[in-house]
Amino acid sequence: MSPKLLGFFSFLLLLWLGVLSSVQAEETQIALRDYLGQQWTNELLTYPFSAPPGACSAASVTLTGPRGPVPAQLSDFDYWPGTQSVKSANMSFLTSLAPLASDTYTVRYRC
Repeated sequence: MSPKLLGFFSFLLLLWLGVLSSVQAEETQIALRDYLGQQWTNELLTYPFSAPPGACSAASVTLTGPRGPVPAQLSDFDYWPGTQSVKSANMSFLTSLAPLASDTYTVRYRC
């Protein structure tokens, strides 16, 4: 491969990596744990959600639990001034938890 062609492909790779890093998702964890020895089934949980300026589009928010994707709903939005970027909201979802168990959920979002 010629040095000129190799340089071109290197440029394309760097450009592609730059695009990927600019849309990289941010994430936060929600940890659940039962201390009462009680079975929790299909419980509605609501957690406050917040994001830094310009980091979160409401449509991009996803929730993943220990068994895969979890349907979630955002409500009570507050946007960063002059933008459609979410500053804070409430995130609601259904979950179940075995007695004395713990589960971790991951909230991901991007702008």
